[in-house]
Amino acid sequence: AYFDMALGFSEKNKSLSLTEKLNDLYARSFANIPGNIVKKERQLLQEIEFYNNQLLRYKESAETEIVNDWQKILFEKGQRRASLLKEIQTEYPQYYDLRYNFEMPSSTDIVQKLLDEEEMLLEYFLSKDYLFIFLVGKKERAFLNIPVRNGLKDEVELFRESLLQQEDSFYDRSHQLFQTLLAPVWEKVQNRPLLIITDGLLGYLPFEALLSKSVYSTDFDDHRKLPYLLRSNLIRYYFSAHSAILQSKHSRQSPSGQILA
Repeated sequence: AYFDMALGFSEKNKSLSLTEKLNDLYARSFANIPGNIVKKERQLLQEIEFYNNQLLRYKESAETEIVNDWQKILFEKGQRRASLLKEIQTEYPQYYDLRYNFEMPSSTDIVQKLLDEEEMLLEYFLSKDYLFIFLVGKKERAFLNIPVRNGLKDEVELFRESLLQQEDSFYDRSHQLFQTLLAPVWEKVQNRPLLIITDGLLGYLPFEALLSKSVYSTDFDDHRKLPYLLRSNLIRYYFSAHSAILQSKHSRQSPSGQILA
C-alpha cells in the first residue's frame, strides 16, 4: 500500500502537467469540442496562473488594497472556470474525461495493463537530495532512495557532450552514471526488457549507451566488445505510466486524418 502511495506521488508529479498537455491535443482532435470553448478554457487558466503568480511574488510587499483586488479577481476567475468545466462535463463528456477525469495507476494496474511478459518498469523520481527508484515486475516490487551528489546534472551534461564529441572521457562517465542509476537494481533487471520512465534531467539520457562495466582504453576502438545496456536489455520509454495506460486505452480509436511530421 505504501509502495503504491509513493508511486502515485511520483506519477502525479509527472502526469498533472504532462497529461493535461497531451490530453488537450488528443481531446481537441477526437472529442469534437468547439475551438472557442477550448480557447476560453485556456484563457481562464492563463489568467488564474497570472494572478496566482502575482500573489506569490508580491503579497508581502504590495499594498493590502492591491492584494485584496487580486484575490477578488482570482476568486471570480475560479468561479467562472468551475462553471465552464461543469458545462464541458455535461456537453462534452469525452473531452472532460480525457483531460480531467484520470486516476493514478497502482503497481497492479501497471503489471496488468502496461508490462509485457518478463518486462520490468523502472521509474525514477529526482528530488534535490535523493534519487528515488521504483521497480515493478510481475513478481517484483522494490523502492530505493539513493543520495545524489549536487553534480548529477553536470554528470549528465558532460556525458552527453563526451558522447557527441566522441571523447575518451565518455567511457568513464557512462559507467559512472550506470553505477548511480542502474547498479542498485542490476541484479533484478539484467537481461530483462525494461520500460523506463525518467524524471527531469534524466530525460536527456540515452540509457542504451550506459556501460555496465568499466572498460580499458585498449577496448575503445572495438565497440562490439563493450557492455552497453543496449546489448543486455531491450528498452522502451514513456513519460509516465499513467499516460502510457491512457494511450493504450484510446489507441483503437479511428485517426482524425491529420498528421504533423
